[in-house]
Amino acid sequence: MAGVEDEGGAEAEEGEGGGGRNQQKRCVELDPETRFALRAALVPVDRAAAAWSLPPFLVRNLRADGVERFFPVQALVVPDVLSSERRMGKTAGTLARRTRDVCVSAPTGSGKTLAFVLPVLGALAGRRVRRLRALVVLPSRDLAEQVCRVFERYAEGSDLRVGLAVGQSDFVAEQRNLVLGDRGGGGSGVVATPEVLRPGTAALRSTFEPRSARLALDAYSSFPSVSVGCGPLVPRGGRSGVDVLVATPGRLMDHLDRTPGFTLQHLRFLVIDEADRLLSQGYQSWIGRVISAATASEPVPSSSSLRTIVPVADRGAATAAFRIDPVASTGRPSPRKLLFSATLTKDPRKLASLGLVNPRTYDARALTRALAEERGEGTNGRDGDADGEDAATRGAPGEVYTLPDRLEERYVSCRAEQKPLVLLALLLELIRGGNDEDNAGTAKTAAGATAVIVFTSSIDSTHRLARLLQLLWATGGHGDASAVAEFSSALNRKQRSRLLRRCAGGGGHGGKGQGVGCVGPGVSVLVCSDGMSRGMDLPSVRAVIHYDVPRYAKTYVHRCGRTARAGRRGTAWTILKSGQERDFHRMRDLIDRPGNVEEGGVRKELVRGSVAVYGRCVRTLRKVVRAEEGGELDAGAPLSLEWLSA
Repeated sequence: MAGVEDEGGAEAEEGEGGGGRNQQKRCVELDPETRFALRAALVPVDRAAAAWSLPPFLVRNLRADGVERFFPVQALVVPDVLSSERRMGKTAGTLARRTRDVCVSAPTGSGKTLAFVLPVLGALAGRRVRRLRALVVLPSRDLAEQVCRVFERYAEGSDLRVGLAVGQSDFVAEQRNLVLGDRGGGGSGVVATPEVLRPGTAALRSTFEPRSARLALDAYSSFPSVSVGCGPLVPRGGRSGVDVLVATPGRLMDHLDRTPGFTLQHLRFLVIDEADRLLSQGYQSWIGRVISAATASEPVPSSSSLRTIVPVADRGAATAAFRIDPVASTGRPSPRKLLFSATLTKDPRKLASLGLVNPRTYDARALTRALAEERGEGTNGRDGDADGEDAATRGAPGEVYTLPDRLEERYVSCRAEQKPLVLLALLLELIRGGNDEDNAGTAKTAAGATAVIVFTSSIDSTHRLARLLQLLWATGGHGDASAVAEFSSALNRKQRSRLLRRCAGGGGHGGKGQGVGCVGPGVSVLVCSDGMSRGMDLPSVRAVIHYDVPRYAKTYVHRCGRTARAGRRGTAWTILKSGQERDFHRMRDLIDRPGNVEEGGVRKELVRGSVAVYGRCVRTLRKVVRAEEGGELDAGAPLSLEWLSA
């Protein structure tokens, strides 16, 4: 690892001359592991990857995505996980079980997704037999799909396979994929790979589709020497068609209960993203069940003992039992747990259920500031209080919520009836960049760089505000109504996917939506509910607007995290009704740098033409809502010219 050490040493020597003593002093205050990681974040990605012995396919994918340097949190977590996994491979007995778990508190956009994708794929790259060795759990389908795409992207060039288990999808198809590796279609159309031809696979396939005569014949003919009443052998180790599984808790429990051959006994990694949300909700006590399934020791059966796996479609039948290979099983160490969240809890009652082993906590915000000091830079001149004390250092790491370093915060106060027009004025100024020459004609999104997200407090508010903005946008001459889109859980999965496909590519490295991009040409304004404020990587967003003031600091943090991602600049605006200022500042005091919020104003001339049509748009909105409630208009359909000209 000399490549990283040499450059770090050279920088330290350079800091000793020419007034570099303060920089050197700051570095000495950091522990050696952190100092080394921060220096790794300063060197090109190729050198750091070589020092960590990342597999070549990961390095190629990083280069292809334009990743030049690792983020600080990646520079800490990736080598930590990889080096300890190598030690486990060389050490037997109890020492191998002392690998520490990792807890990461990282603002959105700080690269935390790649901080677990890279070490997990790197650690599994040398595996010889496909088994489910990494489980990644997220609280929602959308987040799970995004993380799965990142895993699939970075697994390219290897033989590692990634599976997805979420609701609202074909459960039997998921079962075939997870256990047999079938990625699509029914059993009859599967390529006969060596895994598929293994004894017992045909019988398992028949279990997933018990009404298929062809699969039943395949199952029978694949075991000509076994009597019909006995059934095929299924190894105690189960079957797995994937190395990594990305899942939501509910769907994971379904597979543990209902999928023959599905097992967690080979699990090496348990990754929990958005950990605070998952720990705050029971989700059928999934944590305890996962850990129990991964670590439970079963007695060694005799050669005559039987265990049964009942087909999916016939749970009560005892006639279709499978005989299990009598393979001895011993107690297994708990899988290594990697916890990630922008607002990671330190509540011991919630963390106790995880059974963390020697947990190490990383605060990505503190690491980013330390990196700026290592480079001899300030942190944008906005991180300290008037007396020079950094607000984030008042308590232990994680006790104060943090926001991205390059985020600017502003608020504007108005009367309740003025809020829609104030919002419109802010949107036009943000999207047009305040250029008067652009004020005539259509507001355009340039390469996705001017997209804005507006947050409301409920799904109903999201829909009504989106409809009102569409009316104001079109009738005020600001552009096509389709430039304003609604993104909430009221939309089904296909509708949300269709909306994302309308958006242009982009993406800083390390985000969940990497390579997908979520806001671009055709979409200038995205109106979202709070349910969409977590984990969604919209890398092209230049600003967020809190149309409804969040009640909790945690919600404010997650909303603001949609912008100023991956080192970019961003702005967060809050629209306050008269009398809300005190509660807003009280909530904001729970987050670091409370003095960072400045009062702003709006350019009234931008909406002068919309004031005259505002009343008419409100009346039209009422008609639109009644038509939707009466079934005359699809709530997800764009507004036609009939409504826009009403």
